[in-house]
Amino acid sequence: MYDADGTLLDRSQIEQPMIEKMLGISRAGVHQTVITGRDAPWIFKMFDFLKQGNNRLLLDRFSFIAEYGLIECDLSTNKTHVVSDVGTNHPILDPEIRKGVAGLVWQPARLRKYLPGIIDLVDSYIGADSESNCYFIPKSKLVSAPHHMWHPAKEVMMTVTMIRDGIGRLMPEAIDNHLSAAAKITEFLEQKGVAQEIKVIAASSAIDLVPIVKTRAGMTMPFDKDLAAGNAIWSLAEKKGINALELCQETIGIGDSGTDILFSVPIIGPMCCDVAMFFVGAKKNFTPQTDQEKKNIAGVSLHVLDKGLEYGSEVTMAILDWLDNRF
Repeated sequence: MYDADGTLLDRSQIEQPMIEKMLGISRAGVHQTVITGRDAPWIFKMFDFLKQGNNRLLLDRFSFIAEYGLIECDLSTNKTHVVSDVGTNHPILDPEIRKGVAGLVWQPARLRKYLPGIIDLVDSYIGADSESNCYFIPKSKLVSAPHHMWHPAKEVMMTVTMIRDGIGRLMPEAIDNHLSAAAKITEFLEQKGVAQEIKVIAASSAIDLVPIVKTRAGMTMPFDKDLAAGNAIWSLAEKKGINALELCQETIGIGDSGTDILFSVPIIGPMCCDVAMFFVGAKKNFTPQTDQEKKNIAGVSLHVLDKGLEYGSEVTMAILDWLDNRF
């Protein structure tokens, strides 16, 4: 069970060695689930390699879940399904709330797109969104959080991303002002009286807004990656005709951010279960909140440390290499 950015890929594409590793693990009979804050169109594009040639035979060994688990994606049909936990009247779907959040940051539709050969505009710099589309970004602070950009493709959750440079690296100013931008969004939600129904998550490269929902077990909680992981495990267990709690024991989570740590404590019904977790992110993002999370996080193997790797998809590759003899 993987996150995507910072786990399977570090910039804009999955590298070929990672693709080969994922295909090899799949051929060995291992089911792989990707749970990401990214949108469904991004998933369909990024994992298109699974629809090429004989790779299609492996599609049933993969699951893809967008928007923190809110959108289930079917790569065989390019269709999506919104999970039932979010009702149609939730304030996260309110056009005025979404418009207000978008107005705090730069909106791609209102920026001039950069194309090679165009002379730089005065008082602007070239910045990119999370999908490497480049724009002229005004240097003047005409919006409240000028180092972040609205992501228009989300169906349910909301996302604003850190502005990147032309080759996909996060801009230093965006990193420095990340928590400040999250605070401004929270303040707006408080002013609108919906802060108790929408959670603001400052992830490693974006600020995600997810609905606080009432689960099928009657609990009220943010729709975060613990619920997403639990739903994914439950769904796969039903498909395979096995016990979900037993499947937890055969599951490994890999992620790079504080919210990915929730893979280690999936919510299944009223239960907070246990899954072994490898953390591949920067030390500053290693923020387990409970003793249960700390217990379930495996130390990075000596094999990984011997390679001198710090974090990112290279560490994921090293962990998968290390686990190869278990598949």
